[in-house]
Amino acid sequence: MESTAAPTTRTRALRWALLLPLAVIPLLLTRSSPSHTEVPSVLVPDSSLERVLAATPAPEGLRADERAFFEGRLALDPTDVLALRRLAALHQMRFRAWGDPQELVLGAGYLDRLAERHTGDASLWSLRTSLALARHDFPGALDAASRRRSLGDPSDDSGAYGAFDALWASGRYAEARELLEGLTPERESILHLSREARLIDGLGDVDRAAAIMDRVVELTDAWAEPALVRAWARVEHGHFLLHSGSAERSAARFHEALALIPAYPAALEGLASIAYGVDGGTAAAERLYRAALDHGRHLDLYGVLAEIADATGDSAAADSLRSAFMARATADSAAERLYRRPLALLLSDDPATRPRALRLAETDLEQRQDRMAWVTRGWVLHTMGRSEEAAADAERALAWGAPTPEVLYRAGLILAAAGERARGRRLVRDALEGRVELGPVTSAMLDDWLARG
Repeated sequence: MESTAAPTTRTRALRWALLLPLAVIPLLLTRSSPSHTEVPSVLVPDSSLERVLAATPAPEGLRADERAFFEGRLALDPTDVLALRRLAALHQMRFRAWGDPQELVLGAGYLDRLAERHTGDASLWSLRTSLALARHDFPGALDAASRRRSLGDPSDDSGAYGAFDALWASGRYAEARELLEGLTPERESILHLSREARLIDGLGDVDRAAAIMDRVVELTDAWAEPALVRAWARVEHGHFLLHSGSAERSAARFHEALALIPAYPAALEGLASIAYGVDGGTAAAERLYRAALDHGRHLDLYGVLAEIADATGDSAAADSLRSAFMARATADSAAERLYRRPLALLLSDDPATRPRALRLAETDLEQRQDRMAWVTRGWVLHTMGRSEEAAADAERALAWGAPTPEVLYRAGLILAAAGERARGRRLVRDALEGRVELGPVTSAMLDDWLARG
């Protein structure tokens, strides 16, 4: 088998608990080739880099007054339903901003107390849907979303948005699309438009998705939504802009988000992806990725930091970073559930750990059958020389919509090794239209693979 190893890479509070699960599902989800490409000067210059990194994160200050108010109400009346709902939603929102797992624990505690008295409360199941998605419990999310819809007013569409999130995250794309397209909101809805942008992006029209998300940003401002919601919308829009080729406008959106929420890790990661994939500044990218990781961003950023260390010749640092990722991502079952995919891909590099990689990939696939789940297991099988099975998984990954560049290149290499070399090369070329998302190291590896015929 040819070696193709690649680097591993209601109330307002309740309403936004429904919306923000979109931010938990990994954000770098490009689906199409850029329709145009800007070639600007350095987009993350030293002056803005230092200003951004000097900002002090304030996770405890996020909605602190609201939290204190409802905790006070709950102290006076432990059965206060509104306080229980608002605090559960607030802790989920804080988790999505700063990634502290303790916020989910606290939020779950309020939900348990609410469930003791109000199992028929539709909002309880909306919040349980959101909590299950944050924990990567996809069957649990589907079940909670189903319960929410069974309890709600048939004329109320709010429960459908949680169901869309659960279906989409589980890889049931066609069902999610049918559900969303069957909804007819009476007025412009941020809940609806943000999901429409996700769907349109998934179908391959990233320019239209970016335009829809631009309108979401306008609405969050017009309706004076909380700073976190406004920052989240800008980060989402920034990613769509970046993937459509508008890097300069994308950087502006990330800076706007950081002005709203200083040291906001999702925005720091967005700027890091520009510094790395557009500017080619590994030093700036490394500092931004580290800051995002330090402030609560996903642990799989260790992978890109290790890639940068390898590219700059510091193999010891790269090994240390991969070891740190392994330690933190397997610290307990909750952490491992979140990082089965990057763990499986990392472990597939070593023949001795490939059986464990396959177990992780298969467990992930049992939970959700989305494109990345199929291509992850396919990649592990590919490294084990099980080409026919790997190719079948690659086909499943390519079966719906416009897959991400990572799915495209892994599926392309898998199919090429299984004998479909011409088709595999086409897929790799398609993947390279998303060079910013792939990063310079993976892009260079794929260029070299194509050049070798």
